[in-house]
Amino acid sequence: MYLVARPKAQADKLLGLFSSHGITAEYLPIVEIIYDAVALNQAIAQVNQCASVLFISPTAIDGLGTRLTHLDPKLNLITSGISSAELLMEYIPQAKIIYPERGSGVANLILESKLANLGKIALVGGDNLNPRLAKYLERKKIYYQFINLYQRINCGLANLAATERLILNHTLRGIVITSCQIAGFLLECAAQSPLILARLQELKLITIHPQISLFLAEHQLQNVVETASAGNLAILNIIRDLENERN
Repeated sequence: MYLVARPKAQADKLLGLFSSHGITAEYLPIVEIIYDAVALNQAIAQVNQCASVLFISPTAIDGLGTRLTHLDPKLNLITSGISSAELLMEYIPQAKIIYPERGSGVANLILESKLANLGKIALVGGDNLNPRLAKYLERKKIYYQFINLYQRINCGLANLAATERLILNHTLRGIVITSCQIAGFLLECAAQSPLILARLQELKLITIHPQISLFLAEHQLQNVVETASAGNLAILNIIRDLENERN
């Protein structure tokens, strides 16, 4: 069995894919998304005043939903990975979207210079603005506006006993971890539960970009398997490989 540690809307899609390929998996409630209703209603008008828009996370796309159909068609659309690009195209079919050619994440956008010469950029995300991204944009003198749509809460820590039960399941082989913040939430749980910490040191930790892998390694979690991309099919392929190794 595998656990999927990502926001519920995105986890459900991945779990459906796993189920259709005979892989047993469950949702790990580790992160709760609290959307700002006022910010959601104002976001499209704010974005349309810019030349480009970067959706920092799929959670931002999920939150805006059908509002996305009102985006100015002249906007340059940018996502932090192919998975978010595919999600955005569910609302804006045939859209031309800029995203990293290798891997995913804000760091890859910066490394591949995908944010240059795009005019003022609306950064649509949640929590706090990525410091590395802000520093890069300021150094390159790229004008931007951060639009904060949501906050993430560690619900796994708030329900530690339930989190323990899922992670201590003897049939569990690995956990899919899709952001550094979610990895941090898991480590917060482990700091309160030695049983969770010991289990995390045994399990396969499946990550979707190098920054998550590095973050886990910095916290002495070395049993990491990284996917080729952030897409659900890439995650499925890694799980298949792990199952084939076991068999």
